[in-house]
Amino acid sequence: MIINPSYLLIEVRRILIIDLDVHQGNGNASLFKAIPEVYTFSMHCRQNLFSAREISDLDVDLEAGTGDVSYLATLTEHLPRLIDGAWGDDTSPDLIFFQVKPKKSYVTRDDTMP
Repeated sequence: MIINPSYLLIEVRRILIIDLDVHQGNGNASLFKAIPEVYTFSMHCRQNLFSAREISDLDVDLEAGTGDVSYLATLTEHLPRLIDGAWGDDTSPDLIFFQVKPKKSYVTRDDTMP
């Protein structure tokens, strides 16, 4: 199911999209680049782009082979800032979309990013 968060701006002021897919969140970045009320965050594998890269409000590139500890530490570093001031003030989002597309092929036997 696809949900277009921009329709929700009638009811809420600010939306945060946290995209943790292994690929860069270029769809979200492209769709919402001109909508300042929607903040897009993508944390993804630098080497795993399948189409043209777009610029999210915040892109975090991880190296192939990034393990669980480093992945979670990087996410933990960014989440508080996203939730408590992504727009450059102390305002939190009214709604957060958390997008993950887990696929067995994304995780190697040693639990690292491909």
